[in-house]
Amino acid sequence: MTNLILTFIFSIYFVGCFPLSHIFKITSSKINFQNQIQNILSDSIFKNTIASVKIVSLDNDEIMYENKPDLLLHPASNLKLLTSATVLQNFSKDFSIPTEFFTDSISKNGTAYNLYVKGFGDPSFTLSKLNLVVVQLKSLGVNRIDGNIFGDTSFFDQNNWGNGWMWDDEPYYYAAYSAPLTIEQNSIFVSVFPNDSIGKSPIVKINPTTSFVNIINQAITLNDSSKETISIKRNPFERSNTILISGIINSKTDSVSEHLSVVLPNNYFLHLFKETLSSNGILFDGDMLFKNVNPKSLKVVTHNEPIDSIVVRLNKTSDNLSAENLLRIMSAYKYSPPGNTQSGLWIVNETVSKLGLDTTTFLIVDGSGMSNYNLITTNHYIIFLKSIYVNQELFERMYASLPIAGVDGTLKNRMKKSKAENNLRAKTGSHSGISSLTGFIKSEDGEMFAFSIFMQNFIGSPTAYRNAQDKIGIEIARFKRD
Repeated sequence: MTNLILTFIFSIYFVGCFPLSHIFKITSSKINFQNQIQNILSDSIFKNTIASVKIVSLDNDEIMYENKPDLLLHPASNLKLLTSATVLQNFSKDFSIPTEFFTDSISKNGTAYNLYVKGFGDPSFTLSKLNLVVVQLKSLGVNRIDGNIFGDTSFFDQNNWGNGWMWDDEPYYYAAYSAPLTIEQNSIFVSVFPNDSIGKSPIVKINPTTSFVNIINQAITLNDSSKETISIKRNPFERSNTILISGIINSKTDSVSEHLSVVLPNNYFLHLFKETLSSNGILFDGDMLFKNVNPKSLKVVTHNEPIDSIVVRLNKTSDNLSAENLLRIMSAYKYSPPGNTQSGLWIVNETVSKLGLDTTTFLIVDGSGMSNYNLITTNHYIIFLKSIYVNQELFERMYASLPIAGVDGTLKNRMKKSKAENNLRAKTGSHSGISSLTGFIKSEDGEMFAFSIFMQNFIGSPTAYRNAQDKIGIEIARFKRD
């Protein structure tokens, strides 16, 4: 009884010091916010689906909402946040990834004896950049190559695919093979157009245009849309660069496209190199082989790609190849070549441990999140984001790399015409039955929030779950303290 009396007296004193209206206003905005989030997660789509959510105010160090934050779930491409933060922590802003070109000699008449290209895994290297390299060779007076073209692939090991990746993803660009000589995302874009003549084979175009792949066109053009069954495939069991076009394309269809990975990406690079030399009028009829650069060779051209540019590409477009190459690049620079995934993961674990994560409580096996072996919680991500936020340089570089709602990257078409547009910056994640979103957003008061949302174990399209994530983001953006 005495305790009850003391509690009552204290309550009266406390209320006397702080008006009830003030106390109510402080809590009501947060309670209302939590109710709004809970209403979103009460949708019937979550009846048989897991939804783990945690939202915190970074400026007030306050948990604003949480639901099952300690469940170990598959992050999908949210894992790229750990990879990119590790890259930015281990490489300064002025660091660049090179692609180097050498020759044994150049004669006065413009003949180069042997060409070497050494790859360091730049995942953003393209055919247009290769063309610029060849133009630079021409500016040095090179008009003919005697000998061979050699690819130096010593910077990476030979294990070029992810642990736990699904075999049926193998033909597609998002599961492209990692390689030190990477070009055009180690992939090719195939487009099929209907023929003007009914019953004839459709027109097939590839980008880049190259003889490296073999096209078998067994499809036909018909004017019956109900029968359209066009298929563009590379057989994952054959592990070849033969692309089969089959089925029916409707004559009224604009085009049907598929973005496919290529087998033997290092060879792909050399093949495109040979074709680019030819298109620029440099004669070459030798072989394309693999061999380390001759130490006595002359370096003639270097293309450098800034590390921050690669991280922006990684996060904005959610590029799996960039994540996997970067793991191996970090490994090679820290532990010496050849770079490999496992030691790259050691660096990630070491880095995020310093950012406050207990690495014994989660599991990561790749850099991109493609593997369903990866398991981590939304609570881990909140700890991670809080540590990034107080590290000014790291935060600025990470923040600049993230997709912006309604503006660019994988969030370009989401949360448009809302308070989250041009405000929320986050990494998306999508896999079969998985959708996630983790990042930063400012409230209506300008208060910085961090959030992590994992939704998984659903069947079919992720659209409804992405819409729920967008609603949560908009609620955070609308939040205003009374």
